[in-house]
Amino acid sequence: MKADKADSPPAVEQGELLEIDISQDAELPKLVAGEPVEQQPTQNKYNEFAAKYGALSVAIFSHIAFGLQPVFSRYLQNAMEHPLPSFSLITVGFGLNVIAFSPKLFYTGYKYYRSTLIHEKFDKLFVMNLLQIFYSDFIKNWMLWVYLFTCIARVPSNFYASRLTSAIYVQLIGLLSPFVISFLTFVFLRNTRQGKMDKLSWKTFAALIATILGCVMIILGGIPPEANLDRKWWSFLVTFEIEWSALGKGLTVWDAVGMGCAFTFCILLSSYMLMTQVLKMYNSQSASRFLTQGENLYVFQSAAVCLAFFLPSVIFEDWSPWLLMKGKDWLMFCLFILIVQFGAQYCIVFAIQRIGANTVGSTVSLRMVSAITFSAVVLGEGLSTIWQVVGAVVVLVSVSLFLYYQNVQQKRFLEQEKLEKEVEANNA
Repeated sequence: MKADKADSPPAVEQGELLEIDISQDAELPKLVAGEPVEQQPTQNKYNEFAAKYGALSVAIFSHIAFGLQPVFSRYLQNAMEHPLPSFSLITVGFGLNVIAFSPKLFYTGYKYYRSTLIHEKFDKLFVMNLLQIFYSDFIKNWMLWVYLFTCIARVPSNFYASRLTSAIYVQLIGLLSPFVISFLTFVFLRNTRQGKMDKLSWKTFAALIATILGCVMIILGGIPPEANLDRKWWSFLVTFEIEWSALGKGLTVWDAVGMGCAFTFCILLSSYMLMTQVLKMYNSQSASRFLTQGENLYVFQSAAVCLAFFLPSVIFEDWSPWLLMKGKDWLMFCLFILIVQFGAQYCIVFAIQRIGANTVGSTVSLRMVSAITFSAVVLGEGLSTIWQVVGAVVVLVSVSLFLYYQNVQQKRFLEQEKLEKEVEANNA
């Protein structure tokens, strides 16, 4: 005992050191007692900054990757020596999504079973209750069926658009979706909270007109000089009259059909996004609400699309081109799966969960940039004239300004809503 005391520092010195440490660190008693310790403001600001801009970087990558979708899709369905059938490409692509994300879904289900269902008694009454919930929340839920239709129908229209016309045109028409969503919200959700948040204004119509003019400049600006038109194509900027015969000299019938498919995809995509909001609003207490939450949404729609096109692809399509693919073809297919189907889809879900859909959507114009760049590199279908470049800039600027204005308008609405709630709380 004496030897131990001799080996250790004097007790008084230890007490003095302990007293000094406690007085210098006010959070130490909380730490010893096991209470939560408040972080320093500087550290909080750094963490918030890193989380916000880290998620924003992920959102930017997802939009760049989504811009590659029509490029890879067009290569696999059109530029290959033996093009792949559309339905089989859809089935394989979305089937791999289900396989990749199924472990996470099963793990989530297992955790739910361990936390909830393991305490239930699996008798006849329990099974009948489950069947009743399934019937009322899924089978009789007409909003879920409309959502399912828009989810499935938008996919083939997008793939066929990429097959029939330029990837740039497909992505160009796809950028009209923010305007379509605004108009659909005004028509169907005008009196809801979402409708009041996204009101139409003159800025919406100004941005839409500028975007349409930019689209016309890109499409007509690609007409070759040897077309020998009666007047220059850009005269429509002054006269607002388009020489429709010029379109036949710069575009084919299949281009027109492809752009029609792209516009159909734009409408269906906007309807799909609107129905996602509707399901979240009106099915918050329903068992089907998990279908609109994060990765569950992605796995559900991938499974629905895969099942919808599996039988048609087996019955009506020839799968032999899959056996004739070369090394470059397999490389493009793998990049399509990894970058677009896995990377873009998962990253955009991650970013929306971290920084919200408004901030993520504000960078959607990057899809056009990546589509133009990689279409020229992979397919050799870039912008060929200065007028097309000017049109692309007009589209990017007008869409970006519209999304910025929409984001500002929603923030003002939320601030006003918060202020009104505070006033009501003070009055109460």
